Amino acid sequence: MILTKQPFALVAAVAIGLMMPGVAFAQQEGTQAQRAENMQAATALHTRIDATQARIENARRTHKIARARATALNRQIAQTRQSMTRLGKQQGFVSAAELASYNRTLGTIESELDQRGVARSYGKDMLPAAPNGRH
Repeated sequence: MILTKQPFALVAAVAIGLMMPGVAFAQQEGTQAQRAENMQAATALHTRIDATQARIENARRTHKIARARATALNRQIAQTRQSMTRLGKQQGFVSAAELASYNRTLGTIESELDQRGVARSYGKDMLPAAPNGRH
């Protein structure tokens, strides 16, 4: 009976050993894809932060919000940016949960700006007009 169990154990050990490099490679590739996705999300958030700061400045210039309120909103954005930078340096990435939290913070600020009638920029404000009015 012992001899019949040993070949099975040997076959199982060899099979597991052969699968390990493939599993490790798949995990590494998954991690690289997740890092790339995380970097894209963080970059998009930085762009959103910049756009929101521009909206706050526009709102202040057009007197749609008071200077004190603009300062408070800019302080929230600065704290968000600093937190992202700190976490990125400490961990090498910003977690999805943190990105979601930062997006909620910006969403709250953007909602306030929307209620006050501050126009949104969609990133094409500085593009020249298309010839003959075509897009």
